[in-house]
Amino acid sequence: MNLNLGCPSEKAQEGGYGACLLLDLARVQEILKAMVEAVRVPVTVKMRLGLEGKETYGGLVWAVEAMAEAGVRVFVVHARSALLALSTKGNREIPPLRHDWVHRLKEDFPHLAFVTNGGIRSLEEALFHLLRVDGVMLGRAVYQDPFVLEEADRRVFGLPHRPSRLEVARRMRAYLEEEALKGTPPWAVLRHMLHLFRGRPGGKTWRRLLSEGRSLQALDRALRLMEKEVGQEGEEENPHPKGHPEGALGLAREGV
Repeated sequence: MNLNLGCPSEKAQEGGYGACLLLDLARVQEILKAMVEAVRVPVTVKMRLGLEGKETYGGLVWAVEAMAEAGVRVFVVHARSALLALSTKGNREIPPLRHDWVHRLKEDFPHLAFVTNGGIRSLEEALFHLLRVDGVMLGRAVYQDPFVLEEADRRVFGLPHRPSRLEVARRMRAYLEEEALKGTPPWAVLRHMLHLFRGRPGGKTWRRLLSEGRSLQALDRALRLMEKEVGQEGEEENPHPKGHPEGALGLAREGV
């Protein structure tokens, strides 16, 4: 169960949650203690480095210590300050990134788990941070192109199979069919599939068919199109064939 201490939006401020809670660390500590006592699952936090560009590393350490005292063991840190007067978009772009602060937290609190987040656009960047922290969170980069992480299973977890985009699309079709029987609107699933073939032949048509059709039938039409583009099996060329030095990298990390 995660406590949101990172969202700087106006709505979050009006509701008294998100990054503005960092203004009252004693209250944060009380909330976390109550959560830890009330649930049996781990309680985690998603937080910013601080507020209004006035954060210091010492203040960040103090906040982590207070939350750890309340029972938190996992910290997901958006490595930026939160500027409460800015829009959410501005807060994703204007405050400078300080991933090195998250790296330092892991050095100073080796018994706690730290996941760094913010501005990470590729698997290579993620692997760089994974040498220094316990985990990496990617948001918009993956949403805009899910196959940014196509090699993650092999390079991070040592798994041999890399599913193709078409294979993923077929699995999502089966999922959508199940959800439709429960009354889930097809668009609630399809809208998250729009960028699955981004940058690939037929990718724009795929997105248009799903956007205009918004139905299982539209997905079937799009699937037929992509099967013609990439073949029935949907297997894409392995970028690192057997014998290639990258093929044996395997940065398997337990617990990442």
